[in-house]
Amino acid sequence: MTPRRFPPPFTAEELAEFSCFVVKDANGQKLGYVYFEEEPGRRSAAKGPHGPRLARSTDMPTPPRRFPPPWTIEELNNACFIVSDANGQKLSYFYFEEEPGRRSAAKLLTRDEARRIAVNIAKLPDLLRKD
Repeated sequence: MTPRRFPPPFTAEELAEFSCFVVKDANGQKLGYVYFEEEPGRRSAAKGPHGPRLARSTDMPTPPRRFPPPWTIEELNNACFIVSDANGQKLSYFYFEEEPGRRSAAKLLTRDEARRIAVNIAKLPDLLRKD
């Protein structure tokens, strides 16, 4: 079987009702979700369905956030891969489904596709450091 390709450009569409962005490829295939919290004071206590929320970008100047390496990958409930930084901050989620009928209906990735994308995202700090 030939691996499926996820053509750029990638987009991030805001889903305000869920306080998150969904990342999609050029074909509209959902690749992952990034959750955020609007109010900085609530960020530490606010949890999305899968963990703490990130700050949402605003017009107000904010100090740059750091996501220290190494970034790690964990699998959650045989449903998604999560990329986290060294502090345990969850950075992205990649959902998958093994059953072809359900995967097609929900437009989800296979387990292998989700794992490969998560692995490549987790490599970003190392790739960016090698200037």
